[in-house]
Amino acid sequence: MDLVDLQMESGIILNLLISIPTWIMLLPIGLCSLLLFAVFIERMWSYRNYSGTMALSVSSAVMLFNGGQVKDAITVLKKDTSSISQIFLTMIEVKSVKEREKIVDESVHVLASKIERFTGLISTISTVSPMFGLLGTVTGMMKSFSALAKTSQQAQTLLASGIAEALVTTATGLLVAIPAVVFYNYMVSRSSVLLKNIEIALNSIMDNGK
Repeated sequence: MDLVDLQMESGIILNLLISIPTWIMLLPIGLCSLLLFAVFIERMWSYRNYSGTMALSVSSAVMLFNGGQVKDAITVLKKDTSSISQIFLTMIEVKSVKEREKIVDESVHVLASKIERFTGLISTISTVSPMFGLLGTVTGMMKSFSALAKTSQQAQTLLASGIAEALVTTATGLLVAIPAVVFYNYMVSRSSVLLKNIEIALNSIMDNGK
C-alpha cells in the first residue's frame, strides 16, 4: 500500500467520523443514564424491603427462638412471605444440624445473588460512560480541525460546533459516570452489611439449635 492509498483511506475514515451527528454520540450515554436510574429505583426499593424484613420479622423471630419460644418464632416468620423469612423459617423447622448447615451455605449463596444484583451492570456503566464521552470528544475535535482547513464562512461555525460537541459529550459522560461510581460503592457497602447481618442471624439459630 503506497502513501496515496493510505491517505485516501485515512480521508474516508475521517469523513465518516466527521459525518456522525452529535446525538448519535450522546445516545449510548443517554441509555446508560436510563439504566442507572432504573437500577437505582429497583435497588433502593429492594434494600428497603430487605432491611425491613431483617428489622421486623427476622430479628423478632430470632429473639423468640433464642428465648425458647419456637412456636411463636415460626408464627412470626409465617406471616412474612419474603425469601429471607422463608429461609429462617426452614432453619427453625429443621432439627438436623447437618441440614441446617446445608441451608446456611445454600441460602447465603442464593441471597447474595439477589442482594448483589446489578452490581456488575453499574460498574460497567461507570466505566463505559466516560469512554463514550471521550469518543465524542475525539470526533468533536476532528470536526474542529477539519473546519480549520476550510476557508469558507462556515469554517467558524463548524469549528464552534466541533468544540461544543467535544465539551458536551465529555461533560455528559462524566455526569453519568460520577453518580454510577458513587452508587456502585453504596451497593457494595449495603450488600455487604445486609449479608453479614443475615449470616450472623443464621449462625445464631445454628448455635442455639445444637
